[in-house]
Amino acid sequence: KIPYIFDPGQQCARMSGPELRNGIVGARLLICNDYEFELIRQKVGMSEGDVLGETDALIVTRGEDGCSIYQRDTRVDVKAVPPIRIVDPTGVGDAFRGGLMKGMARGATYQEAAQLGSVAATYVLEHLGAQSHAYTFDEFKNRYEQQFGPLPPQMSSLT
Repeated sequence: KIPYIFDPGQQCARMSGPELRNGIVGARLLICNDYEFELIRQKVGMSEGDVLGETDALIVTRGEDGCSIYQRDTRVDVKAVPPIRIVDPTGVGDAFRGGLMKGMARGATYQEAAQLGSVAATYVLEHLGAQSHAYTFDEFKNRYEQQFGPLPPQMSSLT
């Protein structure tokens, strides 16, 4: 009864259908990219609706097209933040998940948390290597607000 996020990532290719199903059943959230979700569909035979019968939400990332958040009767699309330049995609998904989880830990909605993830991901995309970037809270906040409007109150300080 411990809430968890199931994020099988690149392991989708090597995991069996039953292994994937075991990870999904009981998860609070399934997160994967569009390619990984297609593998899940093929191996497990689960649609978005089937996944939502087992989880609270499904988040499917779509690269430059942002992500889609599925909940019981809703789908919300969160746009990707346009990069100033594209240097290296290494670590972009990890940065997205970091921002997403920071928002979730602060009580943000999935949409607000995904918006944080979208900003964090773009900083990584603009630099060589997954850990060669840095930004201040004010820089992050300004970039968030340019794309999505004011930061929600519970995120007015992300430290």
